Amino acid sequence: MKWAMDLPLQRKVVLDPDKKRMLQGLATRFRLNRRKETKVYMTDKETYRLAVVNMDWDYIKAVDLYMVMASCVPEGGRVLSVSIYPSEFGLKCMHVEAALGPSALIGADCEEEEDGDLDSETENNKLRTYGLNRQRFYYAVVVCDCSATALHLYTTLDGTEFLKTANVFDLRFITDSMEFQYPARDVATEAPPSYKEPDFETQHSKVEPIWDNDAKFDQLFAF
Repeated sequence: MKWAMDLPLQRKVVLDPDKKRMLQGLATRFRLNRRKETKVYMTDKETYRLAVVNMDWDYIKAVDLYMVMASCVPEGGRVLSVSIYPSEFGLKCMHVEAALGPSALIGADCEEEEDGDLDSETENNKLRTYGLNRQRFYYAVVVCDCSATALHLYTTLDGTEFLKTANVFDLRFITDSMEFQYPARDVATEAPPSYKEPDFETQHSKVEPIWDNDAKFDQLFAF
């Protein structure tokens, strides 16, 4: 089932009761499976492709990863492309968000919020969990010229901080046979004429709701 095609990704959607119940069920499973890994076909064998997972995809673009990767290749090595793909998990969650709003994934009770009964620590814990889950909405694929280049990038970057953003590289080799069911959100194949590094720091202790920024919220659903 291709979730991306079922429903336009927009904020307000009129749903029939059956569709709404189905989406509410997805939202419940999202909240109950908070530590589930992004589905990427990983392998212990060295290949020419690396997956980058568990990053702050609201801010990190393909060109940002490309610039860092290209600066770390061994002599004679090349990064051919960096592409950011939506995960199946991410598409389902964005489908729920578009129809029911982010509160369906956070587990917020609107009546409690209005009455002020939801304490700030509980609210922030829910937002933090939601923010960590958002890191699994996408993953990047780095295509190198050969497995030796990919191995060098892996040993150099895995577990290190991405620039000064409080994001840590989580790199995985992926199988040569892995195909991508959904189109890439973002692709970089060369360094742009002018480039500015992203200026942000992911806050792991205090989360700012992404939907408070209308322009940023709209970007979440731009493919």
